[in-house]
Amino acid sequence: MSRNEVHDLRSALDLHARDPEQGDGPSRAGPAAEPGLARRGARDGPLHNRHGRGGQHRPDIDQKVSIIRNAARLASCVGLNDPKIALLSALEVENPAIPSTVEAARIAEMLRDEFTIAGPLALDNAISPEAARHKGVEGPVAGVADILVVPDLWSGNIFSKALVFFAHLNMAGVLC
Repeated sequence: MSRNEVHDLRSALDLHARDPEQGDGPSRAGPAAEPGLARRGARDGPLHNRHGRGGQHRPDIDQKVSIIRNAARLASCVGLNDPKIALLSALEVENPAIPSTVEAARIAEMLRDEFTIAGPLALDNAISPEAARHKGVEGPVAGVADILVVPDLWSGNIFSKALVFFAHLNMAGVLC
């Protein structure tokens, strides 16, 4: 995805649209049908066509479910009708000492009939088929995730900035 394509994606999704009856407030139209502030982004480069979300400082399970539904709705707007969703954490196995792994497993279980979803997954085995094979992680999302759901705002912020500054990827994103 080139810089122009990233710009076109932002424009096409009309995520910056304003509601004429509400003055300068955000539009009520578009993919943000579920409540909850979240960051939507599209990136180019080796991870092309990957979409990410973040925004709530430390969203609870209900907020994350809402974020996931919104991300899937956004993916469908760009032609990705059955996105593979990875709930990221530090590990790809549930560990009670790491709450984000427990939460990811719970959310994946809750939404398994609604989406192609897996969690917890570490970033490497969510986006790299080789890493997933090396670690013995299997499933329809392993190594090929389209949507990456981070545990919290801080993780998403670090991840996004690493992509921009270390990998020099173009990025488009808005808060909705």
